[in-house]
This record gives sequence, structure tokens and C-alpha cells, in this order.
Amino acid sequence: MSISVRIHHIQALRGIAASAVVLDHALGPLVRNGVLPSYFDDVRYNIGNLGVVVFFIVSGFIMIRTNRDRFGTLGNAKEFFLRRLTRILPIYWIGTFCAFIFVALVAKDWRFIDLGLSLAFVPYFDATHGVMKPILSVGWTLNYEMFFYAVFAVAMLLPLRAGVSFITAVFVILVGSHLLFVGPGNPAHTAALFFTEHIVLLFVIGIFIGLFATNPRIPYPFIVACFMFGLMCVAYACIRSLDDISFPTDLLMWVPAACVVMLCSGEGGEGGVFAKWAEKFGDASYSTYIFNVFVVAALAKVMPVSSYATGLVFVLVALVASNLLGLLISRWIENPMLKNIRRILDRNIRGLRAKKATA
Repeated sequence: MSISVRIHHIQALRGIAASAVVLDHALGPLVRNGVLPSYFDDVRYNIGNLGVVVFFIVSGFIMIRTNRDRFGTLGNAKEFFLRRLTRILPIYWIGTFCAFIFVALVAKDWRFIDLGLSLAFVPYFDATHGVMKPILSVGWTLNYEMFFYAVFAVAMLLPLRAGVSFITAVFVILVGSHLLFVGPGNPAHTAALFFTEHIVLLFVIGIFIGLFATNPRIPYPFIVACFMFGLMCVAYACIRSLDDISFPTDLLMWVPAACVVMLCSGEGGEGGVFAKWAEKFGDASYSTYIFNVFVVAALAKVMPVSSYATGLVFVLVALVASNLLGLLISRWIENPMLKNIRRILDRNIRGLRAKKATA
């Protein structure tokens, strides 16, 4: 399949997943101000985690769908990794520098080593908050993404079947080692243990969906997928807490999330106006994901949240403002920047290919 293939329903699903993460962050001030009960911290975490689960499955799906015919050569592997790096790095670095400036000026709690590790996608333990997160809090998922891209690039040196087997074996072995060696007396507070968390298996799930899923044979697959996504959010609100749960229990979230991605994996049926708008927000989902924390933090400073009514307004404004800011950043900063970077990259790649052809 060509690297330029665009799967519209999957792109729209990314917009929904990004909004789930925004909803997670927007509900935080409501809990902290006592508008919602304390257990709702777990509820909002579940909703945001669902968005991340979908993002990771979609990532594996897109990588294999757009590169399945490019396995087996060193040149394609290098080109793949460079393109993913240029796609992820610029906007993430901008967001990280913004977060660092905020931490330095407002929180007065900063270290240059933290900035360096964050920019390099190296996880580190934040003792102040007791978590493995970079300066830009949402960047923890980018650490996993870049690790996945590195493993995927190595796998592209092999033929397709061998490459997929390599990726699967690497992540299964890593997760197995984590289950064996990490426990209450040995928490995952190192980069090595961070990358062995079972969440990395979501990329493998996405790869297998990309390899074997067929076009959905139902009308309006994206609408059905959104309905399932909403049902999951309601279900996890009832469950209250899926944080720090055992690996098998995570299947409560993974299986329906994988089904949602499968529904959107083809072009059968139409999504209508809703799907088209969701696709626009999906195009900007990366910028929305990176910068929504700044929107929520700014709104929390200027919008009082003291009742259900003001809390509802706050959440709606946060959702709209975060997605609109994502659209603006995507259109005026991200896309022009990527266009220029890719033009330079393409020129260099063509030059290298021409040299090899004449050698």
C-alpha cells in the first residue's frame, strides 16, 4: 500500500480520541474544586486512558498499512524513521519548551537535565509527583511512540513476515520481563522498566489489525464506532477505577478499543457530516493533544468552577477551545513547518538515491 494512503475513518477516530484526552484534563479542575466527588479522578483517568489506548492501536495500524510494501531494505528503514522523527519532534519540542518556561517562571521547579531528557524522549522519574513523565506531561505517550518507531524501523530491515514476527517477539519478551521482575518492592521507576510496560502490546494489536482486518460490511462504521466509544466511557465511569489494575483486566478496555479501530479500518459506508468534521479535528489531533494542557490550565485561571453548571460550561469551553487551538496550530505552524522539513528531507533522499543509482 502506498505511503500516501489516507484512511478517512481512522483519521476521524483520532479526533475523537484526542477529545477524550481533553475531557480527562478538563474534568480535573471539577474534582479539585469539589464539584465532582474524588472518585471521579479515576473516572476521568479511564476516559483519557481510553483515548490513549485507541491512539496506540491506531499508530500500529497506520504504520503497517502505510509501510507493508516497504520492508526488506535499509534505505526504506532509514527513510521511515526520519519521516516519523520529523513528524513527531518539532511540535513536541515546541510544547516542551513552553512547559519548561512555565515551570521555570511559575512553579520555580526546574532542572536542565529534565529538559534534555524530555527533548530526547528518555523517560525519567519525577520524584515531586511520583510519576514517570517528562516536563510536558502528555509527552509520556510520545516516549512510547518513538520507542515503537525505533523497533519498527529495525524490523523494516527484514521481509514483512519476519519483521512483524520480530516486533511481536520484542514486545512480548519485554512485557514478560516486566511481569517477572517488577512488583511492589521494585516499582517501574527506570527508563528500561518504563518501556516494558504491557501498554506497548497495543502497537502489536494495531499491526495485526492492519494486516488482517477487512473492510467493515456495516453502514456508517464510524458512527457505530463512536457509539461504542461512548458506551465504553459510560462503562468506565461506572467501574470508577482502572488505574494500577492487573494486566489481564486491561482487556476490558483493549478489546472494545480494538473493535472500534477495526470498524474504522476500511472505507465501507459513510460517516456523513459528523465524520467529515471529526476528520478535520483528527488531522489536527496531534497539536490538540500536545497543547490542550495549556488551554485547560489557562481556563482554570480565568473561569470559576464552583457548581455543576459552571463545571459543564468549563468542560465544553475546554473541549471547543482545545480543538480549535489544535486546528489553528496545525494549519499555521505544524503543517507549514512539516512541509518545509519534508521538502528538505525529500531532496536529500532523492540525492542519495541518485548517487546509489550512478555508483
